[in-house]
Amino acid sequence: MPIAHITVAPELVAQVTAQAGDITETVTAILKQALDARVELIQVVLSAALATPQGCDVLCEVQHRASIARNGYIRQAAAQQLHDALQQATGGTVRVRLIALAPEDIAAVDSPEVLK
Repeated sequence: MPIAHITVAPELVAQVTAQAGDITETVTAILKQALDARVELIQVVLSAALATPQGCDVLCEVQHRASIARNGYIRQAAAQQLHDALQQATGGTVRVRLIALAPEDIAAVDSPEVLK
């Protein structure tokens, strides 16, 4: 279940808010295609930084369960796709970190109705 948390600089908030649905759809589509994730298990969160971030205008952190099928090449291609899509949508500088977690290191609890 990939979880994408995208944080944007205050000066990009209005622009990203106006495109939030499209950005969420694009990120979801990339994660579905690149990581072979089920759409109903993808979580995408857009949030605003309280102050201008040190580094890039947009930070996209994606955590997902590691597997042999989702190797480093696949993760790198997904990270590049996310970067390009977010840069196009925001016009800002973008940093993407796609982090594969070992399944045995993940503990998860969801509301049952979410998993239907």
